[in-house]
Amino acid sequence: MATQAAFKRLTTEYKDLSRSPPPLITAKPLESNILEWHALMNGPPDTPYERGAYWVKVVFPADYPYKPPSIRMLTPSGRFKPGERICLSYSDYHPETWNPGPLVSVDT
Repeated sequence: MATQAAFKRLTTEYKDLSRSPPPLITAKPLESNILEWHALMNGPPDTPYERGAYWVKVVFPADYPYKPPSIRMLTPSGRFKPGERICLSYSDYHPETWNPGPLVSVDT
């Protein structure tokens, strides 16, 4: 069960994501568990992943944002093994680099 801080933060992040979705990505939490999100990432044009659709599962810890989420690719992609944690600086794979500050979008 999510802490009040996690619930508030994830609710805010989902509202922000819904208002201004990133290109090629659709994500939302499960209705029954705000700590588990599923995302569909479409392969970017002019890459080997073009026309691909990739399913990603993000599981946030109950005390998010103070600890990072676990991120797993569920669709075979040729790069990641399905179901295994992905090594990202903002995931539980590298908790020492996690910053609980608000996520910031950079417009180019």
